[in-house]
Amino acid sequence: MTADRGLDAALADLRAHPDRTHIEALTAACLLVANADGWVTVEERRQILLKLQGFALGAGPDLKATMTAFDALTEDFDSDPEVAEARALARVRALAGADAGHVVEIACAIAAADGGFDAAEREAAARISRALGLAPGQFGLDEAR
Repeated sequence: MTADRGLDAALADLRAHPDRTHIEALTAACLLVANADGWVTVEERRQILLKLQGFALGAGPDLKATMTAFDALTEDFDSDPEVAEARALARVRALAGADAGHVVEIACAIAAADGGFDAAEREAAARISRALGLAPGQFGLDEAR
């Protein structure tokens, strides 16, 4: 199974329960890992937007609500990264439950979109995992603290 098929399967599972909590948690997780190394590459941003748009279009929530969540969180990270991270983790925590693992998988895929998955991005993915009550090791994040 390719990484894209796994990512598509995770998105499909999330679509089964579309609501604002899922949209905000997915957006927050993606932006947490993308911002972890201090910058969001063009490819990371493109992948985030593609996945969020695909989620919104397939899930039923309207695309405008999804893009509003993305823009608001992006502005938070641009203005105060520490506050943005706390707010993003709170949005992630709100999703704890059956779909939580999918959010971590998608965040990891976004982090790797620019061709690498550096230590800061791995740590952000591990924080997301722990915020959801999941062990980072489930996602190959054993070495992250």
